[in-house]
Amino acid sequence: MLEDKTVVTHFENWNAHSIYFFDHSGNLLEFIARHDLNNEQIGEFNSASILSISEIGIVTENPLKLGNQLIEEHGLQFFSQNANTEKFAAMGDHEGLLILVQPTRNWYPTQIPSESNPIRITLENNDNIVNLHF
Repeated sequence: MLEDKTVVTHFENWNAHSIYFFDHSGNLLEFIARHDLNNEQIGEFNSASILSISEIGIVTENPLKLGNQLIEEHGLQFFSQNANTEKFAAMGDHEGLLILVQPTRNWYPTQIPSESNPIRITLENNDNIVNLHF
């Protein structure tokens, strides 16, 4: 569980701030403000302030291997502001990221281990539509 329900996390390397919360089904969700994007809004945050799905978590035994496979097969790229490792890697850019993690790695900022669930993702990369199934 989240220990501090009011925590705002600053990701200095990613130039972003996040808050985390659970939906009604117990899924961990994140609102992230990416300061390198030119999308500042004036006024109070509300549902119209949500611009896109920014990150999707994918659980895989070897994040770097999957990342390199996605580069080779679909022309994706590692996120340049992340130190990609065998335990955690990020693919994409500020507009959208695939977060690749090993099984049982805790989802930040909780003690909840990641688990693999079926997911279908359709994304656009340089005008190419990419369909992924995990």
